[in-house]
Amino acid sequence: MNEHTPQPAPPVLEVAKIIGKTGPEVSAALAVAASAARVLSSSSAVRLSFHGVRGASSSFFNALLLELHRLGGADAIPDRLMMDFDSGAQKFVYDRSLNAYLKSHQPPRAAS
Repeated sequence: MNEHTPQPAPPVLEVAKIIGKTGPEVSAALAVAASAARVLSSSSAVRLSFHGVRGASSSFFNALLLELHRLGGADAIPDRLMMDFDSGAQKFVYDRSLNAYLKSHQPPRAAS
C-alpha cells in the first residue's frame, strides 16, 4: 500500500464476549490479551471494545497490558492497541494503567 491508500479498519474484539459471565476479573484479562496477541500476529492493529463491560479495574487493565507484553505484543502498546469505552471512568482507569505500564517499560536513559 502506498501512503495515499486508506488503511483498513483494525479488527474489533468485543471484550464482553471474551470474558463472558466471569466479568472483568484479572484472569479474564489474560484471555483478552491472548485474543489481542493472536489478532496482532496477522494485523497491524486491534481495537478492543469495552462496550457492555462494567467494573473493569486497574488490576484488570494492568494484567491485560502485562500479559500482552509477555506474549510479544510490547510493540503494540499503545500504538497498535486501540480501545473503545462506554464511559469516561473506564477510559480514566485504563489511562492510569497505561501510563504506569509505559513509565515502567521505558528504555533506560543513556548516561551523560
